[in-house]
Amino acid sequence: MRYFYLLLLSCLSLFKLDAQIDTSFWFVAPKVPAVIGTSSIGLQIGSYTQAVTVRVRQPANAGGVNLVFNLAANTSTVVNLTPSLAAVMSVLANAADTKGLYISSTGSVSANFIMESAVSKENISIKGRNGIGDDFFAPFTSSINTLYNGLAGNSAFDIVATEPGLTTLLITPKGNLIGPRPKNNTFITTLNQGETFSCQEDLSPEIRFHLLHAILMAMDF
Repeated sequence: MRYFYLLLLSCLSLFKLDAQIDTSFWFVAPKVPAVIGTSSIGLQIGSYTQAVTVRVRQPANAGGVNLVFNLAANTSTVVNLTPSLAAVMSVLANAADTKGLYISSTGSVSANFIMESAVSKENISIKGRNGIGDDFFAPFTSSINTLYNGLAGNSAFDIVATEPGLTTLLITPKGNLIGPRPKNNTFITTLNQGETFSCQEDLSPEIRFHLLHAILMAMDF
């Protein structure tokens, strides 16, 4: 059975989440609305009772992020990824990309992704084993109208393939996606390890509501 990591971002949250403690993490940096912008991005890594060696890399991008550093026990550090922003931020919709980040450690750590702009600061908890699976139901708001701002992709979810070899995904969106991908139509796409796929809602003046939810499955064929 193939596994992948799902990052759901319907809007920038207003609270900090507690990161999971683990030794292995997959992540893809979400697209930030142009009206907010991004001035800096980074990874906040924290150790616990033992010193660790941490590696951050992009398995699907040989020329991308590839860092190794040591961290003393009970300390934390912020890894500046701003120079690699274009290599890690998932902007492209409806196509395979190479934006997946893999964080591994010789001991237990927690990891958060930090984004800053002139008007906002966001801290996203990165999940370890709890963020990986082969069957996801991604919910979105269904009670608040989406105001069309002339730009598509207000709500989105991003997928990272975590298994070696080829992962086949079956995705059933319950709202129209950029592609176009009509709602309620299941489509299939394939990803190699570390590759990413961004599903972004397709808004227009006639479509007033958010993508309600989506069903995702990874299959072996």
